[in-house]
Amino acid sequence: MGSAKRGSFVTMRVFSSLVVASLLAVACAPPGIDDGDKAPEGLVRGVSWQITLVEPPTDLDLDVGVWDLDLVDVPASTMATLQERGIKVICYFSAGTFEPGRPDEAAFPARVIGNGYEDEAFAEERYLDVADPVVLDIMKERLDLAVTKGCDGVDPDNVDLPTHDTGFEISTDEMRVFNRSLIAEAHDRGLAIGLKNFLEELDEIADEYDFAVNEECVAFDECDAYADNLLAAGKPVFHIEYADPADVADVCAVTKPLGLSTVIKNLILDDDVTFCP
Repeated sequence: MGSAKRGSFVTMRVFSSLVVASLLAVACAPPGIDDGDKAPEGLVRGVSWQITLVEPPTDLDLDVGVWDLDLVDVPASTMATLQERGIKVICYFSAGTFEPGRPDEAAFPARVIGNGYEDEAFAEERYLDVADPVVLDIMKERLDLAVTKGCDGVDPDNVDLPTHDTGFEISTDEMRVFNRSLIAEAHDRGLAIGLKNFLEELDEIADEYDFAVNEECVAFDECDAYADNLLAAGKPVFHIEYADPADVADVCAVTKPLGLSTVIKNLILDDDVTFCP
């Protein structure tokens, strides 16, 4: 089952959580993918969005511009239905953890599977040695699946392993090499790609991403970290705050002036959502 996790801080938060099938019909990348100063078509600062990871969404008539869905669990037909309505589909997968039960779990050799994820809600997941080339090879296959299913972009999770007790000595440089490889492989396939959390790397590689996904920047007082990079370039920051819907006014008072795309969600990441007014 797809899931998204906050990983940059000691306190773990659940999260979770593609621009292309039609664009693959032409032999060029979507607008902006090769230009760090422009966002791909439809992925612009402040665009509305929804994220549903525990199961395929049930309310496909929701009026949003972007939907973040699990790469494996959501059928291509659901994605196509959304895209027919002009909605861009971002596909979620974990790039830095091993998730038992995924169709490709047998592809991971024992040597790349490390310590268990710290959050008890995801205790069955184990960190991956992203410095081992086999992990990138598996992620390339997942990117191929994203193309096959018609995703417009991808939301790779757990790309901040130097901040965790993974069981491996993964340096910041090694993590950056892996992340840049994901960016290049996604763009080569005509897919947009986002940076999940990992604010420590914004100064280094923010301009290479097409969007960002952030969990709880209000709770951690970090929303303005995106102001001078992705947001300044007109790219979206898809933000989830795990809060009571009654707190929407307080949350949105912080994020709306910055231009973040904010949703109030529960930890399950089901269809329930509250938007900024």
